[in-house]
Amino acid sequence: MRADAQTLERLGIELFEVARGGDITWHGPGQLVGYVVADLEPRGRDLHRFLRELEGALIRSLDGFGLRGERSPGRTGVWVQGEKIASTASPSDAG
Repeated sequence: MRADAQTLERLGIELFEVARGGDITWHGPGQLVGYVVADLEPRGRDLHRFLRELEGALIRSLDGFGLRGERSPGRTGVWVQGEKIASTASPSDAG
């Protein structure tokens, strides 16, 4: 069930509507959000391959901080100790 605008306002939750596809996304306090814009032509126009490459880069970056990142079979993103630390969903996957 979704909350109406008055409930969100009362709770101090800001709502921003954008035309990016998907349904809803929640970004919490302290959460770092980045949106990659890339030309997929040199990568064979394969979005899912690009997302797996991005996950690999995130996993290697986490290693530099002493964290063991991993993929979870059947799911997108990067996980640390069973908790999702990064999402790599395409706009059509978001929601």
